[in-house]
Amino acid sequence: MSGRLKQKQYQYSKEGKFLKEYDSLTDARNAYKLTNGNFYSEKEYRLMPDETFICNKRVGRDAIVKFYRIEKCPFCKKNDKRSKTIEVFNLLGKKLAEFNSLATLGKMTGKNIVTIFSRTSTGNKYLSKNGDDLIYKYKK
Repeated sequence: MSGRLKQKQYQYSKEGKFLKEYDSLTDARNAYKLTNGNFYSEKEYRLMPDETFICNKRVGRDAIVKFYRIEKCPFCKKNDKRSKTIEVFNLLGKKLAEFNSLATLGKMTGKNIVTIFSRTSTGNKYLSKNGDDLIYKYKK
């Protein structure tokens, strides 16, 4: 026998109900016809195409519900490695907020990200004509 020992995998519905136990990660992959690769990436679970979760350990209903909310939350998505942190200041220079990406700033404020991007890339020479009166800067 070569390789690692088999590790049981547990399947749950998005509501947290236990569905099935797999004898190994290979069995779970085969059930969904997934190719080899990083199955869990950086998490302890994986959301499957049928909206169920596969976990490498037993977790409770609350944990599964939390995992599902994280997966569906647009503010919890892993950001592009190229994204930069953006700081928001008022006209007096007081820092009001910090966002981990331009996309998150746009989603949370409802502002047009193209306009914000142009204002950050021009060094904020011009204030908004719509009464925004905020200064956006990339964090150094």
